[in-house]
Amino acid sequence: TARGVKPVPFEGQCFRADGLVLDVRVEWEVLYDSAGSHSGFALILSDETERKKEQDELRLRNKGIDESLSGFVIVREDDKIVYANKSYVRMFGYESLEKLQEIYPDQLWMQPEDRAAYLEMINYKGKFSGEILGRRAQGEEFPIRMESFLFRDHYGVKHYCNTILDISDRLEKEREQEQSRLSM
Repeated sequence: TARGVKPVPFEGQCFRADGLVLDVRVEWEVLYDSAGSHSGFALILSDETERKKEQDELRLRNKGIDESLSGFVIVREDDKIVYANKSYVRMFGYESLEKLQEIYPDQLWMQPEDRAAYLEMINYKGKFSGEILGRRAQGEEFPIRMESFLFRDHYGVKHYCNTILDISDRLEKEREQEQSRLSM
């Protein structure tokens, strides 16, 4: 390399003597003596195997949440929708996460008292489980099953993490079964 140009580190894999494959990061530098002549290289070899494994696990979890049939949303304590998966966005009738983020989360609840009870419960117990009425983008109500937990980030900011299921079909089947039972 030309004098003064810092080589770029690279990542790759190598084999240990026992055959185990390691993910490694190699950083290196050309060394010069006091006369300015090339005198060798300094190498730093870092084992990145655990970090790579953690990254893969995180990507897998994220993909699982993104592609889940259940709706999943994270709402920060200041009522900013931080994240919602595709199912959540679709379930509530929005075109995109960005469109959903333009609204105030209160608009997703048919009954304001349900949201007040939810916030009271989750802030007190750290979790919530129940059935509520949601409101789609066009104002249509629909029943949902919601499981939630409270998470505080490293700054102490509260995040409400919610998994929801549209239970319209289940409730309709239950009504049909009840009507069928009563008509016998």
